[in-house]
Amino acid sequence: MKKNTEEGHKKNAFFEDYKKEVFYLIGFSIFLFLIIFLVTRNVKWFSYSLLGLGEIGDAIGGITAPFINLLAAILVYLHLLKLK
Repeated sequence: MKKNTEEGHKKNAFFEDYKKEVFYLIGFSIFLFLIIFLVTRNVKWFSYSLLGLGEIGDAIGGITAPFINLLAAILVYLHLLKLK
């Protein structure tokens, strides 16, 4: 019985260690989805057309994807180290 409470405490301690970062990540993700949603809507007060910007988006995605993938690999490695 004592082992289960220790495991529960470890899980809670892990969440407490990264609580602020998790909330920042969730908030930033919601912010990005809202910005994408608002910018891609066709409204009268926003007369800028985004139809010809597909190549720019491909270029940005192609440049940033390796960095994001490297960051993801580092985070997975750090998480696996913490599981030891």
